[in-house]
Amino acid sequence: CWVCLVCGWIGVFFVLASVIVGFVLRWNRRLAYEVYERARAEVAQREQLEFSNTLIETIPNPLFYKNIDDVYTGCNLAFQEFLGRPKEEIVGKTGYDMAPEEVAGKYHQKDRELLDNPGRQEYEWKVKRASGETREVIFNKATFSDASDSIAGIIGVITDITDLKKIENELKKAKEAAESPTKPKHTQHTKHTQH
Repeated sequence: CWVCLVCGWIGVFFVLASVIVGFVLRWNRRLAYEVYERARAEVAQREQLEFSNTLIETIPNPLFYKNIDDVYTGCNLAFQEFLGRPKEEIVGKTGYDMAPEEVAGKYHQKDRELLDNPGRQEYEWKVKRASGETREVIFNKATFSDASDSIAGIIGVITDITDLKKIENELKKAKEAAESPTKPKHTQHTKHTQH
């Protein structure tokens, strides 16, 4: 009977259609969940970036970061004030663009040492501020990595220790003065003789 045959094909069609619709609905739910998770991750990433930027700008010490080619890729407001330059005149520049050659050479040498031996580095140095005033500072630098765990650059913080050095020198002088042998005061004794 041809009616039974048609009814059988209609039944197969409805079974296949329901399987396909079920598959499409599950696939859509999965895609919707992935889109939701991706959007949630992007929000979390934006929040983390905003937190990091706020943290960097809140640090009162000059802070900078460079890529492995010695090019400044960012800094905080304290660094801009220290150099007396806006961020636009710092980012994209090298140490040689920012300082006299002999000073830039020292920075470059220290940065190369750190990049060749990843980790942390600390050293004292004298730097000239935008005002022309020479300050004694401590550089604290560290390498940072990219997503593939390759060294991507250096982040550094400058701590001005000029005032501490002045106090240290004053204390040293005071200590030396206190420890130096005191000269006895000679008093003259006169004998009174009676005649």
